[in-house]
Amino acid sequence: MADPSVPNKPVRPVNDALLWERVQRFVPQSLPSSLPHTLGKFDQLTIKLVDGNYVRRRFFMDFNYGGHDLVYGPGNKTYPTVTFIPRNEVWLDALVSKEALAPTLFHELIERALMKNGASYNDAHRIANVSERKLLGFKTNLMRTPLTYATVRARSSRG
Repeated sequence: MADPSVPNKPVRPVNDALLWERVQRFVPQSLPSSLPHTLGKFDQLTIKLVDGNYVRRRFFMDFNYGGHDLVYGPGNKTYPTVTFIPRNEVWLDALVSKEALAPTLFHELIERALMKNGASYNDAHRIANVSERKLLGFKTNLMRTPLTYATVRARSSRG
């Protein structure tokens, strides 16, 4: 019998190509003079660039690349004692390369949308990883492959 507390919604609520196009607009040309820095709004979500070292020292040592409120915010089920990202926010670590910001935001938005529709963190994270690798054209772990803007553009334009 299905769990009545889990919403019966589609588990794949986004179009990857359309999302990728929107996400790239959030990458700043240069590092802002102060952090945290709001990059803008994505629908109802505020996208912020944060000092990842500060976040790791102050809140959660495993904060890596980025995160969102459904994993690190109030009422999350993944890390219930960890609540440092306010509701409806996505944080990106300003210390990652400029080239990694768009793929990280892409991943976080897919993961968050899936979790909002009832997926567990583990399932949403796995699907976001697959979507990220597929979009960028990588068949192996993204961390093992050097990522540059030229690589991302070339691979994402292959269709």
